[in-house]
Amino acid sequence: MDRFERFHPQAASEKSIDLIGFNYALYRIVCGLIKKFIIADSLARFILPLIYSPQDYSRLFVVCALYGSALRIYMDFAGYTDIALGVSKLFGYKIMENFDRPFLKSNIVLFWRSWHISVYSWIRDYFFFPLFGSRTGVAKLYSGILITMVVFHLWHAASLGFLILGIYHGLGLIIWQLFQEAQKKYPLFKQIVSQKWLKPFSAAFTFSFVSFGFIFFNTDINNALNIIKRICS
Repeated sequence: MDRFERFHPQAASEKSIDLIGFNYALYRIVCGLIKKFIIADSLARFILPLIYSPQDYSRLFVVCALYGSALRIYMDFAGYTDIALGVSKLFGYKIMENFDRPFLKSNIVLFWRSWHISVYSWIRDYFFFPLFGSRTGVAKLYSGILITMVVFHLWHAASLGFLILGIYHGLGLIIWQLFQEAQKKYPLFKQIVSQKWLKPFSAAFTFSFVSFGFIFFNTDINNALNIIKRICS
């Protein structure tokens, strides 16, 4: 999904053969094919049995499967994006990037700014800002964050699992916002949590938070509860 104001000038301009662009297009297509059909599909063959039958495996295996499943979903989406970018480049068009190393981000806000960028930015600009505003009261801001994330996830699929996933990430963003407010209120606390050596741990925590949420992406509610039960037992 790209914006009209970005795409229209390219559509209206004349196209010429660009060998450098052609090579780059082939490179992105090959990268996409590798991500999707080699990495993502290979991960799926190993991971899905653990996801759908968690009771047959150890807690460690199931937890590893959650992390692997998050990587599989990313490689699947990013692979299709690379292919789309490459094909569009073959015809002389440059469309926006959809992912920016999301699993390396140190907090949930940065994750969402780099995951499924086209749809997330569209819903943010045309749903969140018009209805809730960039500067608003606390209650309206937090309710807007929660509702926006629910809408974003239900846009993918109108199911109970995606509803829960939207609430899950909405609450995660609200907690992060409260964390930011606490840093503003207590400078010493901000100084402590802003240490550079904590960033890798923050990125690991963010990746874990996102990976756990993907339980509701991969399977139905009953099996998701079985996975949670297996992890916690």
